[in-house]
This record gives sequence, C-alpha cells and structure tokens, in this order.
Amino acid sequence: MTDQEKLAKIQEMVIRVFDPETNGGEYWETGNFDDTFQMGVDVGENQMAEAIGQILGLDFPDINEIEV
Repeated sequence: MTDQEKLAKIQEMVIRVFDPETNGGEYWETGNFDDTFQMGVDVGENQMAEAIGQILGLDFPDINEIEV
C-alpha cells in the first residue's frame, strides 16, 4: 500500500468517525450519568478524529463552536 493510499484510508476513517455534535454536554446537562464513561470514550474518539483531520487538512467545524 502506498503512502497516498494510507492517507486516503485515514481520511475516510476520520470523516466517518467525526461528529461535530459529540461534545459531552448532553449528559452533563441532563444529569444522565449512567453512560458517562461511554460518553467520555465517544468524546475522546471524536476529538482525536478532529485533530487528525486538521493535521490532514480536512475542514471540520470547531467542536467548541457547535451548539447541541
């Protein structure tokens, strides 16, 4: 697999994983702490996808500017 093919696969994964509405605010605001751990995993995964996407030059909205 060439470097270009690897980059294309990484970009596809980042685009599939990134969700601008995943910021964790829903659970903190509603008091639903049963799924707090999973929400933390989801938020961390989302932030990593955003960071990788920014390194690759993908244009994503800033998570901090999204209203949930």
